[in-house]
Amino acid sequence: STVLAYVLPGPSSLTAYYGWEAPHDPVLGLGLGLVLEHIVLGSVAWISTAPMRGPLFVAAHFTAAAIYAVVLLLVIFHIATFVPSSWLRLHELHMRLRQQTPPGTLRITIRRENFVRDTLLANVAADPADALMNTRVTFISAGVVEAGSDDGGLTKEWLSLFGKALIGVASHPSIAPIEPVILVPAIRSGDADAVVYSLSNQIETYEADIAGRMLVRLLAARISLGYEISPALTRAMLRQPIVAADLAVIDPDLYAAKRAFKAQVDTAAKELDIELRFVFEYHARESGELVVVPLRKPTGELCDPEEVVNSTNYDEYMDAFATTYLTAGIEEHLAAFARGVHTAVPSRALRAAFGSDERALAHTLYGQVELDVAEWQAASVDDIGDPHWTWFWDAVVQLSAERRLQLLLAVTGCVLPPAGGLANLNPPMAVCVAFNASNGALPTASVCTNKIRLPRSYASAEETASKLNQFLDQPVGFGRA
Repeated sequence: STVLAYVLPGPSSLTAYYGWEAPHDPVLGLGLGLVLEHIVLGSVAWISTAPMRGPLFVAAHFTAAAIYAVVLLLVIFHIATFVPSSWLRLHELHMRLRQQTPPGTLRITIRRENFVRDTLLANVAADPADALMNTRVTFISAGVVEAGSDDGGLTKEWLSLFGKALIGVASHPSIAPIEPVILVPAIRSGDADAVVYSLSNQIETYEADIAGRMLVRLLAARISLGYEISPALTRAMLRQPIVAADLAVIDPDLYAAKRAFKAQVDTAAKELDIELRFVFEYHARESGELVVVPLRKPTGELCDPEEVVNSTNYDEYMDAFATTYLTAGIEEHLAAFARGVHTAVPSRALRAAFGSDERALAHTLYGQVELDVAEWQAASVDDIGDPHWTWFWDAVVQLSAERRLQLLLAVTGCVLPPAGGLANLNPPMAVCVAFNASNGALPTASVCTNKIRLPRSYASAEETASKLNQFLDQPVGFGRA
């Protein structure tokens, strides 16, 4: 009876929905335990005492049975009516949850050491339709919950870090190594420093789905990636077919050679007996064998591998070649990625924002990498006044490009400027007074409101620059604020 009283859960689907442990119902458990106890022990006693049963024993036995029958009826009544005490407990718990968590808020706990996996699991557990729901993020480092209440700043850091983690870059030392790496470099010739990223074929399709949902989150939060993604992804986001010009984004040299060959294709077939067909050839990674597959049209249909390419159908060939080149081996992943994107936001909403301009979407996601200090200052709010305002920006000018991005992360939670530039930072970054700060104190940051606070005790531009650098040398995270 005691075990059942503490193990048997009460009628609490409401609290289970919110993720809390359902409260146990000792009344229900105790009652059922007593009934089960009587059934088991009474049956054993009735069988074992058969030789010595007399009228007195039978009367006592049936009296006990009547008492337990009353208990059983009370238990049934309890189940049928959910006694007021149960309702009160549930109502009280429900009201406490409503006060703690605003309606439409998704709570996520992320271990920095398991950053990508925890992000994926949090999205797996969530309803895909909630991809743009308000989020409250809690970070855990080395088993310790980090201080700080998420009013938007922690969510921004989470999204910014995930944008970099997609390509295996750890923007925070505690989240290395990244596993899994979802986006990998595609071939890019002509410019060694320009890398375009596409989906890895080594990930699961559900991970591609979640990558699509998270990319929409980044776009909605105006958080830039800082790298270029394949037109295969942006076309999928806009539900557009891949075209020949998309090949120039991945491999401009190959695109130029293919376009130049159009004028020679008929001559090559007649005079040199070189026939180009609607096939795609590549060498398998493991065996090194040459693999020949039919090209895939932008509509998804396979081309006839025996069809010979000529000047008449060359444009059709180019579209099919670009489609196959950009999607070969990741067709299922691309479909899952598109499904994740359009679960979070309808494609018509993306087309309303970007029209048919796939490059505009790509450049918005790419964002601005170099921080223009003059633009940053013009887009910020002066809540401290001179000379501290001027000293602060003089110190920022002296920072390296990497340290400026570090400052942006420390104050706003964004690894890169928002899409559209620093003027789109919401709310604008503000330089404020740190009231009640002791002499020699370092600046502090309120990431949720994009504010950096400086003590008025700073007496020179040199001291401001020194303190700002010391501030940036502190461990990354929200314990610094």
